[in-house]
Amino acid sequence: GKHGYPYCIYSLAEGSGDRSNLEIQDHVKKQLIENPAKTGIKASSSLQNNKLTVNASVKASSKGTYDLGVAVIRNNCKPTSESANESIYNNVVVSISENFLYMSKEAFALDADQEKQLTKEIDIQIPDSEKQNYRIVLFTLKEKGGKILIDNGIEISVGGSADYSYN
Repeated sequence: GKHGYPYCIYSLAEGSGDRSNLEIQDHVKKQLIENPAKTGIKASSSLQNNKLTVNASVKASSKGTYDLGVAVIRNNCKPTSESANESIYNNVVVSISENFLYMSKEAFALDADQEKQLTKEIDIQIPDSEKQNYRIVLFTLKEKGGKILIDNGIEISVGGSADYSYN
């Protein structure tokens, strides 16, 4: 923002504007209280021949329509321009599924305690020597009041896994 404060997206329907870190933290806590996660996510990933495969399961605590998005994040990126202000960039999104702004055609309905297994494949070149600089973020989406919200999210390493997490 113009005052040097960070900008944050709380949901896909609302941004923060210019606010201090404390104001953003308070607002995020409020959003988490008002919109508790209805899904849990577990996932594992593997990388072979420049194809990242993510196997995920989504389990719902209540009936609804949900979607699963995937992003690949990289740390320790060197700038590609001589005019860059910093020498190293972290948390750079290098790949993201198309449904980061909306529910996709692959959105699915779940009943309470029902589980859906999904596989996402991403073509990406990640050298073995750089695998530690990458991580995979999986997030579920849900609709509430005509708006799309991020319901839950987890992070795993390339070649790593995570069991169900309800945030």
